[in-house]
Amino acid sequence: MAMKGHFLGRILYVLFAVFVVIYLVGVVWNNVYDPVSTVTALHITAEDSIETDGFVIREEKILGAVTSGVVEMQVSEGERAAKGDAVAYVYASQSDLDKVHKKKDLSARIDRLENLMNQGNEVVDLKTIDNAIVKMSEELSSYCETNNYSKIPQTVDEMKNKTLSREYVYRDKSDLKTVIDGLKAERTAIGNVGATKAIYAPNPGYYSGDSDGLETVLSCSKIEELTPSRYKEIDDGITLNSQNDGTLGKLVTEFYWNYATLVSIEDAERISVGKKAQLSFENPVYPEVTARVQWKSEPENGKVCVVFRVDEHVGDFTLARKLRANVVIRSYEGLKVPREALRMNEDGEQGVYCLIDSQVKFKPVETIFEKESYYIVAYDSTNTKSLLLYDEIVVSAKELEHKKMVK
Repeated sequence: MAMKGHFLGRILYVLFAVFVVIYLVGVVWNNVYDPVSTVTALHITAEDSIETDGFVIREEKILGAVTSGVVEMQVSEGERAAKGDAVAYVYASQSDLDKVHKKKDLSARIDRLENLMNQGNEVVDLKTIDNAIVKMSEELSSYCETNNYSKIPQTVDEMKNKTLSREYVYRDKSDLKTVIDGLKAERTAIGNVGATKAIYAPNPGYYSGDSDGLETVLSCSKIEELTPSRYKEIDDGITLNSQNDGTLGKLVTEFYWNYATLVSIEDAERISVGKKAQLSFENPVYPEVTARVQWKSEPENGKVCVVFRVDEHVGDFTLARKLRANVVIRSYEGLKVPREALRMNEDGEQGVYCLIDSQVKFKPVETIFEKESYYIVAYDSTNTKSLLLYDEIVVSAKELEHKKMVK
């Protein structure tokens, strides 16, 4: 029994010794090792924005429908027409229209051949002509890539002339005259044919071939009638006709346009009438534009109708009506601070602790924008007491206090 009691006493002694050692190690660890996690203060730009759907609103005039005959438009999508310009011609039949095109083609070819005859007997280098044709082909490709369509017709005509010059460069002038006379005889045989009617632009404006039925419903002059209920009524009843009604399209008569959308009351509180905003659209074809808040309705059922005005013409925008947009209300610039790094000191002052030369120092900050995982705080490079670029912000540490030494 004595041996057993002695053995048990030794075990208890060893366990007690181990406990004391662990306790002492813990005390030393807590007093000597204080792990500090930091992030570097970096400059950042963030946007306060809203993703939304809305209507493009313009001042538009419908071009009347043509009940009989064949129509040939004289303006293309997005092209500007002056008041009184012929935007379309009406022909009695497709046969008459084909004859008109045939006469135009013959006249153009006759003009090119006569110009070639008038060049006289000057020496023409085939290599020079070929190089010019190749260059024009490259120019046409460039115009298509950059949407510079206005220069294409002239370049095509010049290319045709060069190609024709190459074809007849070594032929006798008498052969060329025979060809011209034959083309003139063919043109005369077609006879006199033309349009039975012309459609003129009642106002200056940008042409669009689509009429969707909303031209008389949505108007820039009626934006103050857009309540949330009216907006929803239009949205629920929208039916895009896409010219199935037989109209020739429409003219957008004003340079400016509006974008109307529904937002929550909370989002509307961040939007002020008269303030600027940036609109970028889901469709990458349309560029980002600067807008100004034109109108805010009274709230209804938690929603507010907001209308933005854009004083900027956008090419290829005449077909746009219902678009999804990102509305940037405001951009903020400053230093990025993780949410968990923002603290209060013993005086109730908001700021962050920074690790500077193995010492923790408290720096007050002013938050100017908030995101889910971080704040943006004001940055003043001249104030050395405030948070500075590339400061090491303490994210996690124990028992932080100003001027505490960290090993």
